[in-house]
Amino acid sequence: MLRAVLFDMDGTVFDTERIYCSCLAEVAKGTPLAAEMQAVLLDISGRNRADIYAYLHGRYGADFPAREIFEARDVKVMQEIYAHGVPFKPGFPGVFATLREMGLLVAIVTSTHRARMEEYLQMTGMGAALDYIKTGESVEHSKPAPDIFLQAAEAMGCLPEECVVVEDSRNGVLAGIAAGMRVVMIPDQQPCTPDLRSALWHCLPTVDTLPACIEEENQKLR
Repeated sequence: MLRAVLFDMDGTVFDTERIYCSCLAEVAKGTPLAAEMQAVLLDISGRNRADIYAYLHGRYGADFPAREIFEARDVKVMQEIYAHGVPFKPGFPGVFATLREMGLLVAIVTSTHRARMEEYLQMTGMGAALDYIKTGESVEHSKPAPDIFLQAAEAMGCLPEECVVVEDSRNGVLAGIAAGMRVVMIPDQQPCTPDLRSALWHCLPTVDTLPACIEEENQKLR
């Protein structure tokens, strides 16, 4: 039986990935990153900050100002968020109540730092809708490694095969697959490529049909 749904946050629950991308492009102007933005975003999306810095230093050299660029991006992102609020992706947050009414556990499992995530939850009043939270700084190996999903499942008392991962990024999808969980991709800034689609449980345009997919699967498993 499926017992828990583990949601990524940025680009999946909140429509914030586009804000991060545009702000990063703005602050990275004049650096080698600007010319390779799309390729780099594909590689770093879903990773925690320490892994992102290590990746950028490996790609552009130890002197590349990775921390300074991302801290400047964070300032611009929060200016946008404070001015306009935290935007939800279609179907959220209502789907959380639907899933919990079905008897499922609901978690956010994100590479974002806990302080940022908690600020978003406070601004949206969404904390009470969740059963569990797992953030990126609490694992040594971030997505696409499966650690963050496996640790979340264990903390929730669930086996991997009892969990559904909902993701928008390639690295997140790969992490969920490596964890041995059913993975649903709802594409945002990154496409659902043929190699991913063949390994996914579902690729959905929005989260709206997810409860029905889970109910149908649990009917088969009963």
